Amino acid sequence: MTVPRENKLVRFYIHLRDLEEPSLQHPGCSPAVILEKAKNIMRPYSLAYRHCDWWSVYSAIYLLSSSVFLAGDAAHTHSPKGGQGMNVSIQDTYNLLWKLGEVISNGADPIILETYDSERRPVAKQLMTLDSCLVQAYEEEEDMSRGIYEIRDQYAGFMAGTEITYPNSMLITGEGEAAVPKLAKNLKLGMRLSSFPVVYQCDGVPIHITQILVSDGAWRLLVFSGDLRKLERITALSHFAESFSKRPNLAHRLQKQSQEFLPIMELLLIQSSPRSALNLLELPELFHPFDDTMGWDYWKTFTDDQNKAYTGYGIDEGGPGCLILCRPDQHVAWIGSMEDTAGLNSYFSTFAGSLG
Repeated sequence: MTVPRENKLVRFYIHLRDLEEPSLQHPGCSPAVILEKAKNIMRPYSLAYRHCDWWSVYSAIYLLSSSVFLAGDAAHTHSPKGGQGMNVSIQDTYNLLWKLGEVISNGADPIILETYDSERRPVAKQLMTLDSCLVQAYEEEEDMSRGIYEIRDQYAGFMAGTEITYPNSMLITGEGEAAVPKLAKNLKLGMRLSSFPVVYQCDGVPIHITQILVSDGAWRLLVFSGDLRKLERITALSHFAESFSKRPNLAHRLQKQSQEFLPIMELLLIQSSPRSALNLLELPELFHPFDDTMGWDYWKTFTDDQNKAYTGYGIDEGGPGCLILCRPDQHVAWIGSMEDTAGLNSYFSTFAGSLG
């Protein structure tokens, strides 16, 4: 595998089958030894160089430890053929760090740190499988390009990170697998939330949902209320707000502020009536909260009168309303109806620690 680089350089990735050979062991290895291996691979073509800017020999390995957290290349070293080293490494540390923050800053039970292994180990294994398939495809003498593209197509969602779905755990749960499809037909617990455009209720500016879910360590509860022009829907929303405020594990997460005035959890309302049909200030104050320092927050309510988010997530606009809880890493943690604040409160009670 060759990659053109800057300053007239070309990088060669050379798959060496037998790293146990003495000539390939440090410190005895040298660019000349590696070149001989490369020549054998590239025959009948020849290969020579006058200047070697950088060289290295390493093994593709998979490491495990029960006493420390391993992430990125410390946990899984592989060939560069998939271009996944940085992607997977960043997601490893992202998964771990928000959980550490939840424990250290928010008083969560340290037991949630055990989910780092159960969530990221399968990803590392899938990465190694992808890498093995690509290495094999590059070695195929006939129709190499076709095999590589087929593998990349097969793993496209994994390589983009958008199809990674974490298994059930104390951080991935809901009303039950049977109930989730009834509320959000196109969502699955543990998946990374897909994005659809909505419009700010306050100023009409369009924005994608995932742009709202910024990486600041906060949980987001997306409240899909339906069409608030209907009396039963606005009534249901008011009941939700009242019930939510009475649940200790939920109310505390809204009230506790960080130094940057960020709550531990943020409520976002996505309703489906036309923007002009709704007065933001007539909604429950949960969706336009007041802070003594920052004043009123008008940027927590959105309209989806084109039904792109409702349709995309498979939520019935005329249904009982849907709650989607997103973890700080944008993965779907819990799904329930607007009536089930007790279930949401119970979700946090399993690990909320001193916060609850």
